[in-house]
Amino acid sequence: MLHNDAYQFNINLMYKSISKKGFVAAIENTANYKRVWTRDSALCIIAAVLSNDKKLLNGAATTIKTLFEAQHDQGFMPSNVDMRNKISYGGIVGRVDNNCWAVISLCLYTIHSSNNTLCNKYAKQVKKCFEVLNSWEFNGKHLVYMPQSGDWADEHIFHGYTLFTQLLRVWALQLAAKVYKNNAWHKKANQIIKVVEQNYWKQDNNKNLYAGHLNHLMPKQNSTYWQLGFNAANYYTYFDLQANALALYLGIGNKQQENDTIAYIATLYKKNKFQLLPSFYPTIQPNDKDWSMLKNNFAYRFRNKPYQFHNGGLWTVWNGFLVMALNKSKPNNKLAQQILEGIYNANSIGNQINECIDAKTGKPCGTKYCTWSAAGAVIAENSFEKNINF
Repeated sequence: MLHNDAYQFNINLMYKSISKKGFVAAIENTANYKRVWTRDSALCIIAAVLSNDKKLLNGAATTIKTLFEAQHDQGFMPSNVDMRNKISYGGIVGRVDNNCWAVISLCLYTIHSSNNTLCNKYAKQVKKCFEVLNSWEFNGKHLVYMPQSGDWADEHIFHGYTLFTQLLRVWALQLAAKVYKNNAWHKKANQIIKVVEQNYWKQDNNKNLYAGHLNHLMPKQNSTYWQLGFNAANYYTYFDLQANALALYLGIGNKQQENDTIAYIATLYKKNKFQLLPSFYPTIQPNDKDWSMLKNNFAYRFRNKPYQFHNGGLWTVWNGFLVMALNKSKPNNKLAQQILEGIYNANSIGNQINECIDAKTGKPCGTKYCTWSAAGAVIAENSFEKNINF
C-alpha cells in the first residue's frame, strides 16, 4: 500500500457508512444523503472489490440485496432506499444510469467473489434492467436517451444521448455477458461501441452519423477527446471527465484517440493548481448562453456557482475513477500518481472528506463525510497494485 495512513482514513469512513441496508451516501443525516443510493453504492462496491476488505465486501453484498429487492415492477432501479425501506425512483425525472450501475455492481461482486448466489437470485432483475434500457432507446438505434437530471449530474444542463450513459451501458452489458454467458448482451455492447465511435469523436468525412442533424450540429474542428453528447438541438463539446475516463477504461476507439485523450487530460490537469480535474470543463459563467438553463435546475438550493458542484467542481470520486482508467491504459504512470496525491489532499481538508471542492479556491463544498469521495481514494490507491481488468 502506497499511502497507508491516508488510505486507512478513507477506509474508516467507508466502514462507518455501512448500515443495515448497505452503504449510505454520507454518514451525517444531511438532506437525503443518509440513504442507500444506487450510483453512490456502485462506486463503493468497486472500492470494496478492489480493496478485498472483508467488511466492505459484506457491505457490498447487503447493498446489492437492498437495491435489487427495490427494483420497480417495470424494471427500473431505485434512486435510493432509506432505512425504513422507503423507495425513491427519482425526483422530477427518473435515473437512467441506475440500471447500469446496479448490474455493474452485482457483476463485479460476483466476478470477484466467484460466488454465483446473488447473480443467480437476481438474474430476472438483470434481464429487466436491460429490457428497460432497450426501451429507452426509443428508436432502436442503440443509444439510450437521458432526460435532463437523469444521471449523477442531476443539477446540470445536459440531456439527450450523453456519452457517459452509453458507456455505462456497454460496461454493464460486457460484465453481464461474462457472468451469465449471454452472447446476445456481448453483441449488443459491440453494437453500441460502434455507434459511439462513429458519433462522439469529431473527424472528417464521417458518413456514419447517428442522424442528419449532426452534420450541422457538430463543431467544425476535429476532436482531441470524446465529446459529451448530443440531442436534437445541441452537440455538447464540454469535456466530461467521467465519460473520458470510462472510454479509456473500456478501450473505446483506437490508439491515437487514447493518446489524444490522455494528452488532453494531462493539459487540463496542469491548468488546475489542486492536482485534480473538474468533472466538466469549461465552467459555465453567468454571461454564458447555458447559464439560464443551469441556474434554474436545483432541488434545495443553487449549488452550481462557477467552479463548484457540477459546474466545474473537483470530485475526488471521479478523479479516483480516472486514476483507475489511467492505470489500466498506462500502468503506474506519473499523472495517475499525481492525481492520487490530489485526491488524498482534498479528502484530508478539515478531516471531513467532502463531496467536492471549489476548483478556484480549493475550499470544500457539498456534503461532508461523503462516502463515495472516500471510495474514490480507495479505488485510486488499489488500482496501482491490483488487476483492474474486471
